[in-house]
Amino acid sequence: MTQYATNWPTSTDYTSAVQMPDTAFVAPSLASTRPVTSALGVPTAATGQNAVVFLLEDPHRRYHALRCFTSAPSDGRTRYLALSAHVGELTQPTTLAGATWIDEGIVLQGRSWPVVMMPWIAGRRLDIVVEELVVDDPRRLGALADALYRSVGQLQATGIAHGDLQHGNILVGDDLSITLVDLDGVWVSSASYPPPDELGHPNYQHPHRSEQCWGPLVDSFSALLIDVSLRALAADPSLADQLGGENLVLRQTDLVDLSAPVWPRLQASPDEWVRAGAERLRGLLGATAEATLLPLDQMFRRSEQSSVIDQMRSAAPVTGPVPGALDNRGLQEANWWDYAETSAANSPTVSATPPRYPGSAAVGHGASSLATGGDRGPAGSPSKLRSGPIGSALGGVLAGLAGCLLFGLVEPSIHHAARAGVFIALVAGLIGAAVLGWDGWTSGRASRAATGALTGFALAAIVALIALPVADLILQGPIENARVAAAIERGTSVDAVTEVDVPVVAVAVAWAVVAAVVGLALGARQSARAALFGVVAGAFAGFVGGLLHATTAASIFEERLRVEPFNPSTLAATAVVSALIGLAVATARRSGALAVLTVMEGRMAGSEVLLKDRNTIGSDTSARLVLQGPGVLGEHAAINIVDGRGQLIAFGSVHLSGRAIPGDPSAAHPLQSGDVVRVGGSYIRFTQRAAS
Repeated sequence: MTQYATNWPTSTDYTSAVQMPDTAFVAPSLASTRPVTSALGVPTAATGQNAVVFLLEDPHRRYHALRCFTSAPSDGRTRYLALSAHVGELTQPTTLAGATWIDEGIVLQGRSWPVVMMPWIAGRRLDIVVEELVVDDPRRLGALADALYRSVGQLQATGIAHGDLQHGNILVGDDLSITLVDLDGVWVSSASYPPPDELGHPNYQHPHRSEQCWGPLVDSFSALLIDVSLRALAADPSLADQLGGENLVLRQTDLVDLSAPVWPRLQASPDEWVRAGAERLRGLLGATAEATLLPLDQMFRRSEQSSVIDQMRSAAPVTGPVPGALDNRGLQEANWWDYAETSAANSPTVSATPPRYPGSAAVGHGASSLATGGDRGPAGSPSKLRSGPIGSALGGVLAGLAGCLLFGLVEPSIHHAARAGVFIALVAGLIGAAVLGWDGWTSGRASRAATGALTGFALAAIVALIALPVADLILQGPIENARVAAAIERGTSVDAVTEVDVPVVAVAVAWAVVAAVVGLALGARQSARAALFGVVAGAFAGFVGGLLHATTAASIFEERLRVEPFNPSTLAATAVVSALIGLAVATARRSGALAVLTVMEGRMAGSEVLLKDRNTIGSDTSARLVLQGPGVLGEHAAINIVDGRGQLIAFGSVHLSGRAIPGDPSAAHPLQSGDVVRVGGSYIRFTQRAAS
């Protein structure tokens, strides 16, 4: 076995190395991959207690996750190889995927270090899905319980046990397919190695479980507990008040204290199976942990009247694909950051629908992969339209087009001498409202969004009107020359010429002046950098927009530039100008930020916050990032930048890259770029450009 040094690299060491893949990636399977970078230009990564996971892309636009260890993986190599060998010998299709352990995967500090290569896998954590379904569609929780039963049953039938069934290790697809991850405690019938150091999440295990409680039937108790919880929530959604971020309906304290208040609620459930299952759990909790080592069907058959279990037993055998590396569609569904903590083994996928993973292959036919979750954020995700420069550009386009259309509706009632001013003020104002109100909307703060929108509208409209006389002055000379030329050509007086073609360059320059002033004003609200970006982009955008407008629609009418709001060239020009102004200001704001908070999963997925001195997270509307959901306090946490470095202060319980952090306002926890903070059902990634 390869021996490694005891002083393992840090996540910062790995981040520096990954940015030079040509020299860092020595394994052939890694040589052609490149790290996917975040909006701040650093490799997309998630750090945990024992590893850091990087998002990689290969030349075929397939995405992988690379797990690099920051401490020695206990028995990791042995378990990966044993599991891979066991799965490879199975003659029937399996829902398990393998893990690619690479002994000499990455080079840094003059040494080679082991890594695990993982493909993308679709799905979101069980607790996240449960928190959404219990509000949106509780009935689907029963179908989710069915899928989990079939998944665990398939494992037992193939001589495999997971060892740590819990919400964080169960991924759920959009079709309610199940994928199990984090096989640190995996057992396979064909191998012999000691029990794992960890005995599973205490909220899902018998309170007296010991190292002796391991083997083929170790998952049965946890499966029953989860099944009862899911069906109880489906029958009585008010039990959602039991969801606490680290459990479903039951906690470790409830498993120890059978007089806890939750038990009468389960025993009073409208669902007969829930009542029977709760009694079954209570009976097992009063016995030894070894008594829970029962086959799944025996564990679940508490009552002969349990029609739900009969239906599950009669279901067709479940087979499924082995997830391989996904294309861009996979990135829209995955939460890979959840698994920086996992020792990455296999991920069985149970689905009654045809495989939806391109490039997948059956284990035993040459496939060697490692399942992990995936990120909605890094690329190709719809959430990108809600955040950052892309979102601001889109908001600018919509605002500009809305301004044209609104002006077209009110134009007949406006005096001809005021029409140009009204058009400019309306369009510029809506662009300003979109740019300054966007951040409040994406961070979940309606009041902040409204204040920003009103401020942006007033500011942009006023400066546009101030700039309009300058634009008119620029146009007057070319217009007058054009009128004189037209009068000579027509043999009439200059006063009789009311309509002429306006020189293209003059129109473009006039547009550029107005747009530059608007961009300057909006950018100055953020920073000097944003002001510079705004004026430059505004001038460029205005010039391009003016060229578009002047090609077909620019003429004068009664000595003013005629505005035709429904003319395609006017719409196109306005869209270009507004998009570029929004893009420039947002880009400047983002490039000047030391750090960004991105909600990667949860009801506010896609929201972003550019960090200031103190940034609170909670359900109060005064919070910098407003989150809703079970267990979220009004002021739940704060993420601050102190001396150029991130710090987390937890007022309520949170998770930092998979590690539980109790609420303690007096404790500050250091943050590294890529860390993921869980607050309630939301996962928030902290991305930092560099320490000052």
